[in-house]
Amino acid sequence: PLRWDAFLANIGKMWTIEPNYTPEQLVTISTPTLILGGEVEELITIDHIKEMAGLIPTAKLNLMPGVGHFAPWEQAQAFNQIVLDFLTE
Repeated sequence: PLRWDAFLANIGKMWTIEPNYTPEQLVTISTPTLILGGEVEELITIDHIKEMAGLIPTAKLNLMPGVGHFAPWEQAQAFNQIVLDFLTE
């Protein structure tokens, strides 16, 4: 709370410049990748999430219903299970 203004300034700057991967870079990712988001995402557009999943050849897309960017807190058990299932595949 004491550094909230600095946090907002820093994260706002980050959102304008990062991540800056090109589609050409994303298609070269060969590591199994989980693209996990919420269907009611507040910070990242669903189209962008789907675009990343479509470009990364090894990507598995999972959109959690009824949650947004804060799914790890809003539905921690379900979120963790999705990650664990992915890691054990």
